[in-house]
Amino acid sequence: MSLKFNFLAKLLVLWSLWLPSASFATLSSCEDILRRADAAEPQAVGERTASEFFKYHKRHGKSDSQGGLSQTQVFRDLRSDKLVLYKIVPDFEEFYNELSFYTSFSDLEGIPKLKGWVKSNHNRLILEHVEGQNLFNHMNTVSRMDPSALPRALIPVLDAARTVKKMHDRGALHKDIKPGNIMVNKDGRGVVIDFGASVQNYKGKQFSENATHTEGYIPDETTLETPLSPQLDVFAFGKVLDDYLDVELDRVKAGNTSFLTNKQIDDISTLSIDARSLTQDFKQLKMEDFIRRLDAIVETLPAPDKSLDDEL
Repeated sequence: MSLKFNFLAKLLVLWSLWLPSASFATLSSCEDILRRADAAEPQAVGERTASEFFKYHKRHGKSDSQGGLSQTQVFRDLRSDKLVLYKIVPDFEEFYNELSFYTSFSDLEGIPKLKGWVKSNHNRLILEHVEGQNLFNHMNTVSRMDPSALPRALIPVLDAARTVKKMHDRGALHKDIKPGNIMVNKDGRGVVIDFGASVQNYKGKQFSENATHTEGYIPDETTLETPLSPQLDVFAFGKVLDDYLDVELDRVKAGNTSFLTNKQIDDISTLSIDARSLTQDFKQLKMEDFIRRLDAIVETLPAPDKSLDDEL
């Protein structure tokens, strides 16, 4: 009897993993996302099977920056000679959540463009490849190789905040902002990535709508019943500034000269604290005020003496 029960229990678990969750109630809603993606990107989306993808793409290398925790590889499109990111998204809901986001926000500047997808047992997104590093790797690389350029790492943070503000204006939250989800492209500008935790039409919804998050980048007070709000993203940007200061202050503690003035450090620290200061009903610094204050800090940064080396 127990063996039969165990078998049925395992079967039920497998069935639950296959089924879309509450965010995607029916398979028909998933197919609707595919149809809307076709309409949004009629020229870009073509691959529907892995074999078809590999027919027109050649492996170029791994990407340790642009894929978040997903398995990613970089391929060269043999038809256009451009690089694309091949991102494996095993989780059923996360795949459709990201696909739905890219479909709805295909015109948004500051995010990678959707190039296609492969719908199979292991779903794949095919995205524009961002040449560069994520902010976490960028800050640590610059602090070692060209510390005079470290203050300029605030610029991609400002770019990312502006992109996320445009998402808010259109009713969406990112909900997983962190240094690993901000790419710094070859021009030193910020590109926001990884929308598996995002929520569209967030008003009136709770955190349980999509509880995916990164520990430390949401308030400790957050529960499944917490109302969704842009303040979740503002809090995360405050934590990103705190991470930035950690890199800078670690350099100073090691006996190195800071390329920031005391006032700049104080202003960044105060902005970081204000962004993460909560009241009981989640009222805090608004995104537009965060952007305005960070922009004022960036305006005081010294111009770089030289361009970053290609390897940065």
